[in-house]
Amino acid sequence: MRAWIGRIVVPATAGAPVSGSALSCALAPVSALAFALAVASTGCGADNAGRNAIATDRTPRQVIVIVDLSGSRAAHMLDEGRKFLEEVIAGLDFGDRLVLLEMHQRSPVDDVRRWADSIPLPPDPSFITTRDRRMAEGVREGARAVVEKFFVPPAGPAPHTDIFSTLQVAGEYVRSAGRRATTIVILSDMLQSANGIEMEGARSMPEHRLVDEWKAAGRLPPLAGACVGVIGADASTENGKAVQEFWRYYFDAAGATLEARNYRVLGTGVGGVVCD
Repeated sequence: MRAWIGRIVVPATAGAPVSGSALSCALAPVSALAFALAVASTGCGADNAGRNAIATDRTPRQVIVIVDLSGSRAAHMLDEGRKFLEEVIAGLDFGDRLVLLEMHQRSPVDDVRRWADSIPLPPDPSFITTRDRRMAEGVREGARAVVEKFFVPPAGPAPHTDIFSTLQVAGEYVRSAGRRATTIVILSDMLQSANGIEMEGARSMPEHRLVDEWKAAGRLPPLAGACVGVIGADASTENGKAVQEFWRYYFDAAGATLEARNYRVLGTGVGGVVCD
């Protein structure tokens, strides 16, 4: 399995801005270059104007983005998904975690791409340094590099779309979120097409009672507390509405929330996916 789990950190560089207060970090005369390197590595020389405390009432987020690369997804919709992810990455803050999951095709053990990384909290949340900000931007840059490759199917468009299996994997990340509030965003038309269920054209739409059976058997993914958003799905047709209602019922049974306003064709960043 190709698993991309890691962090790309941009190292501190010489020549970081030095304010007057940084002089207190130097207790002995040193060369200008050595002093600049010491300041960059310790964060002592961070500009006071660039420092601020992390809001104490802010809850770090975990954003799980599921990318559907199946043949039913038009190229322009994949572009929309990429733009959405760019907005998500730009909005990542200290303590936030981003998880990218390629949609599975047949089972939870498919050989698909996964990537996860987080921006660590500063050692002193009340005193954010230039080095803290550089580390955060390093994580964002690493995520951007991964996204560019993530939207290229490894061997052409995927012939199947197994949303159920993918959500089982997403559930494992929900379970390990810790104190982070989890948002799951699915970049997909939400047309399950695997394991006997074909939602496209309502060829084989599952009934709600199937979800009830899965719940009774303990087969639903652990998604309790997650706020779910869907981008790329059309609920304006009769079949599209039936698909939307099925997924709303499914997520409710799994303990998550998918509101009608969060089920749409286009997205405007994860900030637009909000659950009451």
